[in-house]
Amino acid sequence: MAWPTRSLVLYVGLPFLGACALALFFWQRKEEEEWREMIRGLNLVEREVRVPHSIVPLLIGRGGANLKEMQETTNTKIFFRDGENHLHYSTCRVTGKAENVYEAINSIMEVINSQADFKETEMFVPKAACGRIIGRCGDTIKSISEASTAKIRVSRDNPNSAGNSKTSITIRGTEDAIKKAIELIEEKVKEYEAEKAKPLGSNRRSARGLMSNHNETSVVPGKPSYEKLVATAGESMLKVYVSAVCTPSVFWVQVVSPWATNLDVLVEEMTEYYKDEENRVGLEFNEIHVGLIVACFMPIDSKWYRVKISKIPPTGEDMIDVFNVDYGDSDQVPLKDLCHLHDDFLSLRFQAVQVEMDGIAPKEGDDWSEAAIDNFMDLTHTGSWRALAAEVTGYKKRSPQCSRPNSPIPYVKLYDPDGPPGVDLGQLLIDRGIAKAIPPSDDVLPAENMNGHSADDDDDW
Repeated sequence: MAWPTRSLVLYVGLPFLGACALALFFWQRKEEEEWREMIRGLNLVEREVRVPHSIVPLLIGRGGANLKEMQETTNTKIFFRDGENHLHYSTCRVTGKAENVYEAINSIMEVINSQADFKETEMFVPKAACGRIIGRCGDTIKSISEASTAKIRVSRDNPNSAGNSKTSITIRGTEDAIKKAIELIEEKVKEYEAEKAKPLGSNRRSARGLMSNHNETSVVPGKPSYEKLVATAGESMLKVYVSAVCTPSVFWVQVVSPWATNLDVLVEEMTEYYKDEENRVGLEFNEIHVGLIVACFMPIDSKWYRVKISKIPPTGEDMIDVFNVDYGDSDQVPLKDLCHLHDDFLSLRFQAVQVEMDGIAPKEGDDWSEAAIDNFMDLTHTGSWRALAAEVTGYKKRSPQCSRPNSPIPYVKLYDPDGPPGVDLGQLLIDRGIAKAIPPSDDVLPAENMNGHSADDDDDW
């Protein structure tokens, strides 16, 4: 009688799998015994510590920085073994000399015990108030977190979504830290409600009203125009804000001028204008193209901004890549959050100016390390609206394939007025060992060649 195929597979396969599992068990056991034998031969000891899963990321730190520092401080080897995780905890192994292992275990227990008093609570705020709580580029919520020492997370749901008009905020920390954070957040909510209660005035838009005349340097409405970074013969230094950073080789600044203040007014006016559904003229997929300037709703602060479409997905996909022409940051947004931009909102030049640092390059290879980017953002106070001095040293031509091939990229040296006198931030990166000095590039034109141009010149230089 013939055996059914399934029965035959089970009859042959199950014993084979069992044999493999048994072999793996003995192999791992042998490896474990060899490991322990090596430790004994080196007069080392090994101890295990159970670490709650919620504490593991804090113990390890970003990129393993905390764990590495603890190992160096205690002169031990600390690691988590694969396959030794429990439902509620992970097994951490500490190897080294007895006194060092004892010190490392004490350090680990301090981390665990420091979290024992931590609590987590949730509060709800009006969705429309999230922008005031978060602040520009997250600076307000960051300051609240620093002042209270609590970890704060705002729900990422869309503030314009239908349904509940509240957004949840999760706060984690000690009881006192949570209390302080709630007080500071409630202050921001009260500020929002007080602003909302104000009657419409000259700084608030009426539906379909014309935008106020920001200043005499505005350009003709309907014609997009970009701000420029050009030093004059009598003024070699310019004040700038660093608004967005990709790398030290690709970042964006805003020139410190009345236009920067007018940008805040413009954003508020756009937000007020597009609150009215009658003013929101949506875009169809077949209407959009790369380079199109549109109005964009950003859920992170519930405001509307001017953006340029930078990438269009295949038909049927909803998320559109956009570039903020006033701040320099990029994002992906759904098509429903894009609208036609009224010509009145083109009366202010696009404020984001792409620049590059002069005289530096990545320490190793062609790509900037994450540490270098983090250091650069700290040195430039990115998004904190702290003025730096920019010395324009030259201009590099853009690629012919670029959307603005005739508008060169400024090369700059940046100086912090509160930093070491006469030392540019590029040199500080070099001193920290995360950048290297490079000679001037042949394709960079001297700044003197551009001194005859003004900010009102045509976009093609």
